Amino acid sequence: MTKLSNNEFDLKIDNGAIISLKRVNDAFDTDYIAPESRFCDVVVKYRSADSDWKKGSSLDLANAGSANITTEGDTTTASYDIDKSLALTVKLDLQDNALLWLITLENKTNEPLEIGDIGMPFPMNSAFVWDPDETCNLRVFRHDFISGHNSHIYWMRPNTVEPYLLMTPLPGTWLEYWDQQGDDISDNLGQAGFHAYIHSAGQVDAIDEHKGSWRQSHTSRMLAPAGQADGTCQYGFKFEWTQGYDEIRDALHANGLMDIHVVPGMTVPEDLFAMFSIRTKHKINAITAEHPDQTKLEYLGEKQEDTHVYRVEFKKLGENLLSIDYGDELQAVLEFFATEPVETMLNKRSAFLVDKCQHKDPSQWWNGLVSDWNMTNHVLLDPEHLDMIKGWRQYMASCDDPGLGKVPFIAAKNVELPVQAEIEAIDYYIDNFVWGGLQMTEEEPYPYGIYGTPNWKVNRESEEEGAKGKLHVWRIYDYPHIILLYFKMYEIATLYPDMKTSLSATDYLRRAAGTAKTFFTTPYEIREWSAYKTGLYNELIIPDV
Repeated sequence: MTKLSNNEFDLKIDNGAIISLKRVNDAFDTDYIAPESRFCDVVVKYRSADSDWKKGSSLDLANAGSANITTEGDTTTASYDIDKSLALTVKLDLQDNALLWLITLENKTNEPLEIGDIGMPFPMNSAFVWDPDETCNLRVFRHDFISGHNSHIYWMRPNTVEPYLLMTPLPGTWLEYWDQQGDDISDNLGQAGFHAYIHSAGQVDAIDEHKGSWRQSHTSRMLAPAGQADGTCQYGFKFEWTQGYDEIRDALHANGLMDIHVVPGMTVPEDLFAMFSIRTKHKINAITAEHPDQTKLEYLGEKQEDTHVYRVEFKKLGENLLSIDYGDELQAVLEFFATEPVETMLNKRSAFLVDKCQHKDPSQWWNGLVSDWNMTNHVLLDPEHLDMIKGWRQYMASCDDPGLGKVPFIAAKNVELPVQAEIEAIDYYIDNFVWGGLQMTEEEPYPYGIYGTPNWKVNRESEEEGAKGKLHVWRIYDYPHIILLYFKMYEIATLYPDMKTSLSATDYLRRAAGTAKTFFTTPYEIREWSAYKTGLYNELIIPDV
């Protein structure tokens, strides 16, 4: 094992790959590489004329003892011979404030070779563990933008404490595709998990087999026979530490990429517009819409040095690519998605949940539940008939975020766009599924307590008297949804007194307040699970209550 370090990076390199990457004098002792994993390996697919794809992996060759490793100063070089056809060189060069990762491929045969894939696994230290301090402080989460020459990836801790590790492509390098392989990031010493690709033509068959919808181009690279000028290709990436988002943007600009801002976002209703700015040192040669007859793109000028502003509207629903041609044959894409107007989508979604997804069968204990409609098999799920859902995920049809998020959405929508039939469906859910079923009443041992996984019936009828059964009302994820449900019904009853509701506005508010108080007390009393320490869906309703 070799150690390389300077004022910025602390690296451990073994058998040609990085096995530990840390920031010197970091606020937390965070290792960016997963335990027992290798980083900076390369997986190559290649073929000669009229032959099938062959695959070579630096990890496999290193494990077989076929790597030639040299270290000179702050540079480690690993050389591999792939099937005596292709020479792969991986160089790790530690500089003053950056780490360079250089990849070279050389044709060793007397005939042309096509490079179909250059794939790179990223076995970063992202595994979730139940210790919140460990997960928040010692893990790193990936944020990636795969968009040709403007691709970049950065990693940050869940606690957001700086610095962030930024990876940008060197000139002549890009990323065009990514996939997720395997279920466990530690499988095969890091060959599972997130992969990014420089070339990806070798993945087309697999994408087609799985009916994938990747829309960026899949390229390959032809290498001339050995000894000729085009018989070698080189690619590379730069790693550097940044102090926050603004420094990431400045680093993109400084490294020759585009710093892009989009407002309000990449999903744009057809009756609205988006604006975006591009800050770049390069000339923007053209921006081409995928559906030009249904796209209105306006250039609004250079608002400050290197920053160009655009306005765009889409009339073609669904995916809309804007292809950016900039600099000297540099390419990038912006992937927008156009929707129907927001009010239309809210009305359609709410109506679908009420008309298609609510159970109304008094003979069943899940009467009133709004569940999931399987669009593949055209089946409405219930807690005892889960169709394609297997194993522990059975809770998705009755509780937790997947099960409990739907009706509060309908209630929130009806505060703005009230429909009597939908309000009645909400009350039917509360009266038949929630109160006295999912949720303890005021007369029960833990008033307003909400039963967690797998569903309220299993817990209420459990032979276990404690926290694993009859007292399974400690799962804090469940509470904010029901708080939101009651509070929105309070608002509906207040705003629309002519609308029929089962309870008065005061009664809905009383239940919202009671559920909120229980949220902060009962889970902690039973399992010492504090509502103050975990971020939850819909918890923003608490200040309103």
